[in-house]
Amino acid sequence: LKKIHQNYRLSFLKDVVLPRALDDNAFAALNQIAFYNNMQIISALSADPVFFQALCDKLSDTTLESQPLLEALRLLQELCTIAKQLQLY
Repeated sequence: LKKIHQNYRLSFLKDVVLPRALDDNAFAALNQIAFYNNMQIISALSADPVFFQALCDKLSDTTLESQPLLEALRLLQELCTIAKQLQLY
């Protein structure tokens, strides 16, 4: 959870607060930190069989209301996006 929060803050700083003030080296350093955080997040979640089983159970639950289902789908989409970005490197 700490790495997820750190990535959120890095993205906010990079995209909103400091976009014009960052030189190329600082921008690359922030991107590298976010990349390593993403690697650790995906590694930790993929090593946890309980997490993915719970996510699959939630997605296949027909009695689930629309908001929790939408949140689970967004989480899965975000994890897939991060995993795809990691494969590029």
